Amino acid sequence: MSSRRPLAVALVAIGLCGGCGKEELPKLPLGTSVTIPVSVRNAGDGAISITPYGVWRGEPEDLIGLNVRHNDGTEEPAPSGTPYYVPTSFENQSRGIMPKPSIHRWVRAVDTDGEYVEPLDDPQWQPGKGPCEGFTFREGDSAVEVLDLCLLFVLPEGAELDYLRTAAPGRKRVAWAVPRDHTTAPPRR
Repeated sequence: MSSRRPLAVALVAIGLCGGCGKEELPKLPLGTSVTIPVSVRNAGDGAISITPYGVWRGEPEDLIGLNVRHNDGTEEPAPSGTPYYVPTSFENQSRGIMPKPSIHRWVRAVDTDGEYVEPLDDPQWQPGKGPCEGFTFREGDSAVEVLDLCLLFVLPEGAELDYLRTAAPGRKRVAWAVPRDHTTAPPRR
């Protein structure tokens, strides 16, 4: 009887953590919009749609002289590595206010080693040097807001982007496949 107890405990532990290993999410094509239930400011439960439209790989030289401004107002030089640019739309489908200062962190890059990478906070490109120029930034004060952002992920030297995934508050997790033939120049809108 006592030999069954460790097996039962192990099965319960596996059931509670869902396998606890590397999370394997089905991967949607880029351009697919996903609506995620979230709690938004001043409104309780709501939803935000996230749509990453594409991925292109930059060059490490893109980051020379680039500063990153954080939500607290401090700035620091961008980390070194390989930049990946991801034009992404966030659409508020709630009555509350979209959490603008941190919403870009709701999308993460995952490299081929399984490491999660957060996008940089607020890249301070010099005029004419921003590879994200040409992408719109829309923001409103109405109940329905759309933020179009060009997310910038910096992966360590030698790492490759494997896929994108959500990291939004709540339980729903979604991933988008990243083609291995990502371009090296940004598409323009």
